[in-house]
Amino acid sequence: MKMLIYQVEIKISENIAERFENYMIKQHILDVMATGLFQRYVFSKEDFQTYQVQYFTDQRSLSLYLEKEASRLRADFMRNFPDDVIIERRTLEILSSS
Repeated sequence: MKMLIYQVEIKISENIAERFENYMIKQHILDVMATGLFQRYVFSKEDFQTYQVQYFTDQRSLSLYLEKEASRLRADFMRNFPDDVIIERRTLEILSSS
């Protein structure tokens, strides 16, 4: 089965960094993982304004997530951060890993 990375990149205003990190670690990522559709994740910080979450999954599970769960979780995120964020999402195919 082909494995994928569902990558979400979030650029924020520096003034919300602490609140954003707490929300992501203590709520949002846990809510995404609670769907049971992802095997693991990595939450990382590129610089003082750019963060990435990489969720590892397969195509079937990603499709189910996007169809049944994503809109609810995205809406909750936007309720918490209606301004000062830019979000980019992409899907990567894992060709090799260890």
